Amino acid sequence: MAPQKIGSTYYLDEGLYINAYRDKPFTGGIGGGGSGSGGWGLNEGPRRGEGQGSQRPRHDIIPGWNTILFDELKGINADIDKKMAPRYKALSKTIEIEINEAKNRHISKGATPYIKAKAEQHGLFELIHSKRSEYTTHLERELSFWGSSIFYKPPIYFISKGTKLLKKNKLDAAFLGYETSLQSAHERKIIDRIFEAIRPHLHATAKALETTENLAHLDYALTIKTLDEKADAIRIEQIFHFQALPGFLQNDLLKASPKASQQNSVQTLAYYEQALRTLAANRAKAITPYLKANPNIKAPLTSAELEALDSLIQHQQLKGVGPRWLDYHKSLLNKESARILNDTLTAFSGLNARAKRVEQQRTAANAQEAARKKAEAERKAKELAQQKADAARKAEELARQKTEAERKAKEAQQRAEAERQQISFIALEGASVSLPPALPIGAATFAIPQTAYIALQNAIQEAVTGLARIAAPVVGNILVGTLFLAWPSTLGNSERRYLVSVPLTDLSTPDRPDLAALALKSESIDLPYLIASSGSGAELDLYLTPGGRAVPVRAATFDSQRQVYSLALDNPQRILTWTPANAPGSEHGSSTSLPPIPPGTVVYTGSSLNPVKTEQQGYPALDLLDQERLIVTFPADSGLPPILVIFKDPRLDPGEHYGQGLPTSGVWLGDQARSSGAPIPSEISKALSGKAVRDMKEFREDIWKAVAQDNQLSAQFSEANLKRMASGLAPKVQSIDRHKSQSTFVLHHHIPVSAGGAVYDHDNIRVVTPKAHLQIHYGEQP
Repeated sequence: MAPQKIGSTYYLDEGLYINAYRDKPFTGGIGGGGSGSGGWGLNEGPRRGEGQGSQRPRHDIIPGWNTILFDELKGINADIDKKMAPRYKALSKTIEIEINEAKNRHISKGATPYIKAKAEQHGLFELIHSKRSEYTTHLERELSFWGSSIFYKPPIYFISKGTKLLKKNKLDAAFLGYETSLQSAHERKIIDRIFEAIRPHLHATAKALETTENLAHLDYALTIKTLDEKADAIRIEQIFHFQALPGFLQNDLLKASPKASQQNSVQTLAYYEQALRTLAANRAKAITPYLKANPNIKAPLTSAELEALDSLIQHQQLKGVGPRWLDYHKSLLNKESARILNDTLTAFSGLNARAKRVEQQRTAANAQEAARKKAEAERKAKELAQQKADAARKAEELARQKTEAERKAKEAQQRAEAERQQISFIALEGASVSLPPALPIGAATFAIPQTAYIALQNAIQEAVTGLARIAAPVVGNILVGTLFLAWPSTLGNSERRYLVSVPLTDLSTPDRPDLAALALKSESIDLPYLIASSGSGAELDLYLTPGGRAVPVRAATFDSQRQVYSLALDNPQRILTWTPANAPGSEHGSSTSLPPIPPGTVVYTGSSLNPVKTEQQGYPALDLLDQERLIVTFPADSGLPPILVIFKDPRLDPGEHYGQGLPTSGVWLGDQARSSGAPIPSEISKALSGKAVRDMKEFREDIWKAVAQDNQLSAQFSEANLKRMASGLAPKVQSIDRHKSQSTFVLHHHIPVSAGGAVYDHDNIRVVTPKAHLQIHYGEQP
């Protein structure tokens, strides 16, 4: 027994023929047309094999077997009838409650009429989706027994199925399968009733949305979004109405409108509308008179019942079932089909009208947006034309400014070069480059003998060796020499500049890495020891101090035209030159010596250098680390070793107080002074702004004197510290904030002077304790 599918409905192709001759009647249920379960009205003829018209006699495989099955069938039908009776009786009320619950599920308090209608529509769509899922499940269960609708099937179907399962020893499956199938058929019938009740609510909510919406206050994007949502709702309702049709009518509608799915929404609905009108008319014409009505199948019928009736007619025409009431069945099928098609036609006509209004609104919105864009484009075009005119004027002005800027840049370059030439350090003295000489700017030299430089070199080497032997290095500085620089009285402060250079090999011991080799392949080097200078006026002390930061490496190049090695520096502009005794490529080859002092060189007589043999000092200011230094390398063929160059500390130059400072509150030199540093108070900066200073020493004295004279700040210090500050000395710190012998507050440059930090800018000054100053420079105490 293989099921055959026509449309979405399954039918049996087994020939079960029952004629219209009367036999002992089977008093089963009333049938699908009424409230009963399994009766269908064609039981007033002989069972298959027992009537005169049958050529295939049938006998029970067990005496009384058919009667047993009839009784069992009747019992199942009676149980289902009893179970379903209360539900059918209360169905109208139940449907009303379920629909109202769905509509109200998403409505929030205080919602506008539009939002309320939108929520009701959403709730109805959720109910449709849920019930359609249930419908599909029950359809599968119903078809699982016979492969077609169970309504209107004569008892002989059950006899046939039961007999086959008995032979397979699965009789219980027959009873359970029939009961499950019949229950699902009733569930489909109830859901059909729910779908019929939902139709007017869908129409009402759609109408409420149209009457309460206000697209005028929406922008174009929101308008199109709203119209898209309306179009989506129309498509959902279209699918709902189509799926509510019996399967054979769905088939008819698709065949009557083959091009509908290829069109837009309005055209598709128009195709379906015309097809529905034609199908309904054809069904109405096909309604014919009949001799006698089947009292058990009555209008109105649900979609599930219509599918069962259509299946019954198919079997009657195939002579699988007796022909009784066939004329009535056909007439009723056509009449009910016409009714359902007309109901669907009404729904599709409404959907088509709504779709047309949506498209009209979309067309209007697109036209309005196009007009807006056109006006916007015209406005932008006008602005662009104005911008082009302005751009032309600006381009002309920029060209003029560029020419002027190029002229000024050229002049600035010329001035910078002239300034650089004026601030040139020229190594001309006869001392070897391998010695640590001191050089003034220009074509001048200090009258210091080579023996003094050799002695200074020895002092530096001994100090390095001595510190290297100490197992745990201390943060100290070793005085290795004192210089007296006899500057002519005719030179101003800006002309009293100098540098000191030291061969890298003097700053390391043999067991450490080769600093000279590292300098030739590095951009910077962490030196174990540094040379630092400190002093005032013409007196200068040279220290060996432990290294604490990387020193940049710069390469000097050979100028073949002037026959010198040179290095140009910026910020400030300077030129360093070294004239070798024998230039590269000469017949004498390269040399580590410099040429004798040429004629015309100014010699500053009276200058002196006194080397000091490893005299360890206390712990002078850590500003010794914050001096400008660089390592200079020479070409490999020069024969000149890399040197460390130390420039004059800008803190020894004159200047003036400037900067705004910062407002302070509470204890000024409290926790901040123990970490990153306390700023200079704004009242101090205001009091000292513009005051000239000789050097950094005088700058410090000014700061502390001003603090001592400020009523609010001075109240935070002891009498002893006030006396110190009144004399220009820094106040003492608490014992826990000291470091070694350093016991007073320190003025620290936030941006190091060696990195271009301003020396006398109050905004670049922080007041710190000695311990904090050590941590800032070293990170942790070495």
